[in-house]
Amino acid sequence: MRIIKSHVEAALLRGIAGAARLDADDREKPIMIVEEVLTEDWASATFLGARITIALRFEGEAAAVEAAFAELGERLQDWEFRLAGQIVADIGLVSGADGTEQLGTIVPKDTVPNLAAVPSLGPSTVSRPFVIEALTIID
Repeated sequence: MRIIKSHVEAALLRGIAGAARLDADDREKPIMIVEEVLTEDWASATFLGARITIALRFEGEAAAVEAAFAELGERLQDWEFRLAGQIVADIGLVSGADGTEQLGTIVPKDTVPNLAAVPSLGPSTVSRPFVIEALTIID
């Protein structure tokens, strides 16, 4: 687990949990564990911002984990993130359970954390690792 360093990282994580319909008060829902957050300053000719790579995993009952992952996949692109002074210009799921599937293009592949599959934690409990990349720009 990693300490969150900025309000941008914290807001992205809150938005990701919201898009996946996670709820800390509902024991039936999976939990989201932050493995690593890499933030790199970014600039174009007209904008300043950051490229952020977030390695996460959902843990919980297998069906609930898959449901949360499916919700995240469907809702992430259209989610309204609340970032003070910044906007999310692009966000996407980069890799799934094995850490090798490349779906996004924001951060070079060699900077994506290696995620090994985690064995089952119990009879019906699973851990599903994945990576999300975001590009934020200063508003």
